[in-house]
Amino acid sequence: MTTNVLIGVGGTGAKVVEAALYLFFAGLGPSKVIVGLVDQEKANGNLTRTRELLYDLVKFRKDFSADNRLDWSRTALGRVQIEPLFDDDPYWQPSADGQGSLAQILDRGGLDADRQALMDLLFLEGREEQDMGLAQGYRGRAHVGAAAMLASLELGDGLFKKRMIELMKNATIDGDVRIFLVGSAFGGTGAAGFPTLARRINALRKDARNGEKVKLGGALMLPYFSFADPEDETDNVVLAANLMPQAQAALQYYNQLFKSEPVFDHIYLAGSDKIFKLPHHSPGDNDQINPPLPSELLGAQAALDFFNAPVIEASEEFGTAVKVCARAKPGVVGWGDLPGAAHARHQDTYDRLGQLLRTAVWWRFQVEPELGRRNLLGRLKAGWLQDLTRDVDFQATETDEARKRLILLFDSLLMWCGAMRLYAEDAGLKFQLWNTEIVQEQADVRQPRRPIKIVDGLSDQRANEAYNAALSPLDHNEPPRSAAALHDELTSRALRDTHAAAGHRGFGRLAAMVHHAARAPTKERAE
Repeated sequence: MTTNVLIGVGGTGAKVVEAALYLFFAGLGPSKVIVGLVDQEKANGNLTRTRELLYDLVKFRKDFSADNRLDWSRTALGRVQIEPLFDDDPYWQPSADGQGSLAQILDRGGLDADRQALMDLLFLEGREEQDMGLAQGYRGRAHVGAAAMLASLELGDGLFKKRMIELMKNATIDGDVRIFLVGSAFGGTGAAGFPTLARRINALRKDARNGEKVKLGGALMLPYFSFADPEDETDNVVLAANLMPQAQAALQYYNQLFKSEPVFDHIYLAGSDKIFKLPHHSPGDNDQINPPLPSELLGAQAALDFFNAPVIEASEEFGTAVKVCARAKPGVVGWGDLPGAAHARHQDTYDRLGQLLRTAVWWRFQVEPELGRRNLLGRLKAGWLQDLTRDVDFQATETDEARKRLILLFDSLLMWCGAMRLYAEDAGLKFQLWNTEIVQEQADVRQPRRPIKIVDGLSDQRANEAYNAALSPLDHNEPPRSAAALHDELTSRALRDTHAAAGHRGFGRLAAMVHHAARAPTKERAE
């Protein structure tokens, strides 16, 4: 059995992991993925958002595993089990809160004169580098971050190193351990941590038993967004003008690294020819929360490609197979631009992500409002829903928690999808993946923390229109099945009998039936 590990490094890495988590929720990927997040800045807004999504997905599996059980052998909804990298937490902070600067981490005061002179040669003295506070990350200084992170790996609590060694013990003759890192080639934490962690993991697998069965992949995100410069020119932060030079230097570094040290088996490069200009700047903390962008879907799909590959084979030339992707048409983002989305694979992005999105729309604006209209005796007014919930105990705490969790996840998905479309179109791109405009009452690129707000409710007619418009056709072919077809199926006896024979129970059976009826393809396809 293969052990799959996904680790996002820095704010960009967290955003790619966020995209991957939604793909996992849709049922794409292997049966189980261990997920970690690495960032020096504990309060980073992107890290916080992804961390909370991960917790909600873990709780979702618990909500739908007992009396309200989903049979994950018979449904894709939430099929992929998510496990945090460390016990109940995915997060690792390289330098502890008390180690506020590189000088403190390396104990500059305790070094002899020669070592202090060497440190002064490599890093600028004072607040610019050696005494720069690390509470808000590495601020675009990858060399400072790399030194701090390497020191933390070797001199710190050893938590990350111990966990990697522990996971590598799962490597057997019959089972791989696949570790996938994702981070940026620009900025601070990702640019510093991505190669540093990769090289350390590569060294560890060389010493591991069955180390040849430990496979290492990575998605390196090239510049795809920029931001306004800070109002205070004296702020010690990364500037937009530095992103491209930093990325160019990083690629030159990786080119030389792969020739001398084949760190990765597979590495994926993803970016955008159209730079998304975000109308805000934050040096860090919880204000650093950037919207989802299309390039992050590519990074997430790189992880799926790595995990789903039957065999991982390195390049014969440098030992590292390099994979890149390109859009079919300039100025357009369509399903054909996503690797694997337009091919007949067992788990296809268009089918699965489209099915999840349509389920979210229908559940949010048709199912949930009807559930909220139960009378004092607990009876539902809609006849079709009465029949589908005959064995659901709505008074049970477990059912209430499962219901709340489902709405929370569906709202998060709708906001994520809406924000990605909003910022793509603001950048002048024609977005042809989905359209959630009908369910939005706010769409404002000037509100990075919450650019999208979901409407409280819709009429039946508008809900049907929202459902029909949610998913763009694959390559402009026949549109997906309509809301009318979904309703007909939900009211049919055949669907109830099919799901009664499956292992779904209670509220989970209702969720599975709606999800099945919301499938995107026009052709029939096995769940």
